Amino acid sequence: QQDGLFVSNKSALGIEIKLGAKTTPYQIVKYAYLLCLEEQIFGQKENLGLLYIRPNLSLDKMSRECGFEWPNLTDATHFYESIPVSKRSNKTVNRFIEQSPERFYSVLERMKFGCISWGKFNCSISNILRELDRSEPGEQTLFRLLSGFQKQLISHKNTGI
Repeated sequence: QQDGLFVSNKSALGIEIKLGAKTTPYQIVKYAYLLCLEEQIFGQKENLGLLYIRPNLSLDKMSRECGFEWPNLTDATHFYESIPVSKRSNKTVNRFIEQSPERFYSVLERMKFGCISWGKFNCSISNILRELDRSEPGEQTLFRLLSGFQKQLISHKNTGI
């Protein structure tokens, strides 16, 4: 199950939210599968990505947990085959990869990977809030939405803020 999937005509971005749970290579596989389905139904995208939002921004830790030198996945086949079969827990995903390996590896190789800490994400929200014109109705709504989200983010004990 994905935490977020955002799609436009040219791009598709998965978002994985971490608040204490470990990152695993198979999570990346599941997002690649979702992006495969998106392209199968709506056509190939110019941009594919996966963004992790986590308490800290340790790229060394991301590399260890994900099984490749973060953020550069250079060998999709090796990456997938290095995941123990016992950790490939989703039968639907596994069947898709067996039936459409070219599509799966194409998506995995085109994906861009990123990582941001909750602290940096919070700073970005603050920057947006400062720039909003609260006299405009649409921006008032966005201000309330982002302010409420930011309050929850700050109060959550596992964000590292």
